[in-house]
This record gives sequence, C-alpha cells and structure tokens, in this order.
Amino acid sequence: RPDPSVHLCAGVMSAATTTFCTFPLDTLKVRLQVNTHEPLGVVRTLRRLARLEGLLGLYQGVGAALMANSVSWGAYFYLYEAAKRRKAGASGRQLTD
Repeated sequence: RPDPSVHLCAGVMSAATTTFCTFPLDTLKVRLQVNTHEPLGVVRTLRRLARLEGLLGLYQGVGAALMANSVSWGAYFYLYEAAKRRKAGASGRQLTD
C-alpha cells in the first residue's frame, strides 16, 4: 500500500485540477447572482465579462481558491488514509480499498 503522503499529493493535484477547470463557471455564477439590477443571462454576462476584463477575468481570484482547496483536500486525503492505517493496525486487520 502506498504511503499516506501519496494520497496527500493525489488530493492536492485533484483539487487543483478541479478548481482550475470549474472556477470560470463559479465566477460566472457569482456575476449572475450579483447583477440583480440588470439581469443579462449567461451568454450576455459572459460576453460582457470578456469585453470588459478579457477571458482572464474568468480566473480572477483563482489563486486563493487553488490554495484553499488544494490544502484542504490534500489534508483530507492524507488524514483519511493515515486514520485508516492506524485503525487497521490497531485491530490487526488487512487494509482494503
């Protein structure tokens, strides 16, 4: 069985990947929720965002989300595997996936 640190890396990488891929959708969702005085819809909001801020505007603030999600999911995967190993070791049972 791999060391729990392998699971730490897996958690960090999976969180970073999913955060980076889904962050534009979250940005768009927030823009739609905040813009209550002039509802534009998804396509018009996306066009407006691209025109005013460029397509990189969809990733504004991604650094903080990457850091928070990567740390939390990395810790979760690591601690889960470590606890599973500890429990299995205390009971003398073999670990299964």
